[in-house]
Amino acid sequence: MQTLRKSLLNKALWMLSATVFLIWIASLFLCSASRSVALDEFEGVWKTTAKNYNDRFFEISDSTITFGTGDGTQDIFFIHSATKTSGDQGIIITLSFDNTADTEFKLSFYYKPYHGGVIYFKNQRDVKWARVNSMQGQKSSDISESKKQ
Repeated sequence: MQTLRKSLLNKALWMLSATVFLIWIASLFLCSASRSVALDEFEGVWKTTAKNYNDRFFEISDSTITFGTGDGTQDIFFIHSATKTSGDQGIIITLSFDNTADTEFKLSFYYKPYHGGVIYFKNQRDVKWARVNSMQGQKSSDISESKKQ
């Protein structure tokens, strides 16, 4: 009788441990997983005051991203998904888009909601992009930091 109780207790503890472990693993995946995000927060024309990009911009709409490539030219791509994840430097937005030839591209950027929104890319953290209608309200220290580029 004593052996049967020990055996049942051991099985119950093992099942409880396994359940807790599986819940912990599931929570890791759910908490760190990318989540779909609406594009309305990022809609608009984005420019920087960095002199290397005087004639450059990008524009995000609910279905397209347009890159101003200089000399009045632009490339338009069709967005098919947008995800949000947490990164070491803040919120990371990843856009998946393609062109008319169905070539798929991905673009990831950090997004900070202050001053009407600021975007910067991982490889260019000093170049801050702001929505055109928000650039007038941007702090002069933010603008001069971008001009150094």
